[in-house]
This record gives sequence, C-alpha cells and structure tokens, in this order.
Amino acid sequence: MRYRKLGRTGIEVGIIGLGAEYLESADVETVASVVDEALDNGVNYIDLFMPSPGVRDNFGWALKGRRQHVLVAGHLGPVLRGGQYSRSRDNAECERFFEDLLTRLGTDYIDVLMLHFVDRPDDYPVVFDPDGLLGVARRLQREGKARIIGMSSHNLPTSLRAVNSG
Repeated sequence: MRYRKLGRTGIEVGIIGLGAEYLESADVETVASVVDEALDNGVNYIDLFMPSPGVRDNFGWALKGRRQHVLVAGHLGPVLRGGQYSRSRDNAECERFFEDLLTRLGTDYIDVLMLHFVDRPDDYPVVFDPDGLLGVARRLQREGKARIIGMSSHNLPTSLRAVNSG
C-alpha cells in the first residue's frame, strides 16, 4: 500500500480506503471479513456515513481490538427518520446520531468528522454557519470526540468553495 498525507494534517493514509455503504445490509461475518481483509492489506481509512444501527454495530464488532490501526471517518448529518436515511441540518438531531455512532463503534472519538453531503448551493452557508453543524463539529473537536473536520460533497463548485475558504 502506498500512503499519502491527509491534507495538512500530517497523518498518513493509504491511497485506497474502505467506503462502507455497500455493507449496510451485510451480516456481521461479512463486515468482519471485509474489514479484516482491508486492514490486513494496509487499508487504514474507513468511511462510515450510514446512520443505521445494524451496520454501525457490525463495524463496532469488526473493529474490536483493531480500532487503533484505522482512521474512521464519521459524518455529521446523516440520520434515520421513520427507518429511512435522511440528511439533517438540525444540530441536536445530528449530534444524537454522532453520539450513537461512537457508542456503537465502541470508541470515544472519530478521526475525521465529515460535514455530510454538502452539495446544494444553499447548503453551504447553513452547514458552515458557526452556529450550525460547523460549530457542533468544532465543539466535538475541542472535546476530543473528533480529531479532524472535513466535508463530503458530490458537487465540484461547492467543494471548491470549501477548499478556497481555507
């Protein structure tokens, strides 16, 4: 595995990470098998955005005893409403699902806390408002529950806006 610096953090991450969305409905044995194979082959970054309790529990079990060997990216914004994935911008609701992630993973911190799914132009000012999700993320970082703050997006202009903001 080749490794590169993660942004300005100085942290080394593999050029291949594990995106976990396709494992949302997998059983614990499958998740554990995939995690074992990934970590045994140098993967040290797992992106786990899903809010579903089952997949979070499965990853918690799969990472037991190996948490210190992997950087976990969690997201601030994905929630469950009526059993369905939804994207939220409500601070309290997002923080409840973040705390649930910590509990289910059996950890007290997330390495990379992503401001989730910032795609629409009207999303950016809401998410990056100091009293919005960015403020929650910064507080969680001060409390030691998040090491690094990042942003996930599928929109180039929005992503460039974040990059250019510093």
